[in-house]
Amino acid sequence: MKSLPPRFATPIALGFALILSACPADDGGDMDMGDDMTESADTVDTTTDTTSDTNGALSHAADIQPLWDANCITACHTAGGSASFLDLDDGFATMVGKSSTQVVGKNLVEAGSSTDSYLVAKLRGTHLEFGGTGGQMPAGGSPLAQDDIAMVVSWIDSGANP
Repeated sequence: MKSLPPRFATPIALGFALILSACPADDGGDMDMGDDMTESADTVDTTTDTTSDTNGALSHAADIQPLWDANCITACHTAGGSASFLDLDDGFATMVGKSSTQVVGKNLVEAGSSTDSYLVAKLRGTHLEFGGTGGQMPAGGSPLAQDDIAMVVSWIDSGANP
């Protein structure tokens, strides 16, 4: 096999390095962000970190916001995103006690009642039963792991603590 002359090797190596630097640090291969293995590990870590801060209760800041950060904000629910009308950079302020724009009379998060919270229906894909619109969240990706949805339900049912 013949090697490239030195004058071609350097530009090719630089081009390859540029291509690699444009790739995300961890693309996860075939695993989607909603993969059960990835999400379960994240859920355990955040829940463990939180309990000492809130006397055992789940909190939005430590337990729930990281779910939005990892699954919702990146492409859609942030300023300038495709769904910026529901900016989740501070999901607590945006959703707790706030009316759904898709279903009249339903709050996104009804503190103390996950069954009355439209957010839970969107995460489970049961929102059409309430007269909702659109698809299951997160859009364009894998649904959240059941453990993560259960954590959101528990957080809401326990009062949706900040």
